[in-house]
Amino acid sequence: MNKLFHTTALLLGLTTLIVSCNNDDEGDDLNAVYNNAASQTAYNDVASIGDESVVDDNLTSFKMEDMEKISSPCATIIKGDTNDMPNVTTIDFGNTNCLCNDGKNRRGKIVMNHPPPSLARDSGALFHHEFVDFYVNDNKVLGYINVTNFGLSPDGFHHFKWDIVGGLELADGAGTTSWESHQVIAYLAGFNTPNTRLDDKIGINGGSSGTSQTGETFTAQIDSLNPLRRSFSIGCRKHFFAGTAFITPQGKPMRTINYGEANPEICDDVATVTVNGNTYTISLDNTHE
Repeated sequence: MNKLFHTTALLLGLTTLIVSCNNDDEGDDLNAVYNNAASQTAYNDVASIGDESVVDDNLTSFKMEDMEKISSPCATIIKGDTNDMPNVTTIDFGNTNCLCNDGKNRRGKIVMNHPPPSLARDSGALFHHEFVDFYVNDNKVLGYINVTNFGLSPDGFHHFKWDIVGGLELADGAGTTSWESHQVIAYLAGFNTPNTRLDDKIGINGGSSGTSQTGETFTAQIDSLNPLRRSFSIGCRKHFFAGTAFITPQGKPMRTINYGEANPEICDDVATVTVNGNTYTISLDNTHE
């Protein structure tokens, strides 16, 4: 199993956020933080699931007992003609919600154009993901992802470029968000052990921009000195466990979201948000994830 780009990391499922703050205070409104976090993980998860399907070249459906895979036992893999360039793979979760190994319900399809698996690890390899009525926790994922293999960088890590244009149609008619992001993902561990993903760790740097369901625009930048980090060990893969990002809604003060420190590696659903000198503890399970 190749781990091209399972850069994956807070998703979908519109619930009521309970935090120790007063959201009626315009300066401390956290919508932009939640929207950016939800989108960040939504698209990371898509790429990770795509990776599972491309590398397991002879697989027609995920194995129920394979806990390494995010989506099993939900997805069926439909592979096109391997002589076509690019190859086309469809990951079909069916028309009704299916509970995946990461605790998220998915339905619909991810359609991916990609090189043959034998070339997937080559520098310059390009992967394009689109969606057909694809939902996570009843939130519809929009747009597309392009993932480009940048190969081995001078720092000794394999890197991938992510270009994302999309957004979320939130559950229960709560509105639609937009999100565009250009990021670089580094494989910090696990790239050279393609038969397991459990030792995979990634780091993410880059910026994004978007519009919340209330029409508020915002920009976001990951702290280059403290990139977002994710581990794919069982019990840790659901959220980022470390890193810092700065989110600035138009006309409002910057918000800083901190997922924790890289060492020691603590996997939980807790992050902190600081704005106007106030720091709030939030549950990542209760964002638009």
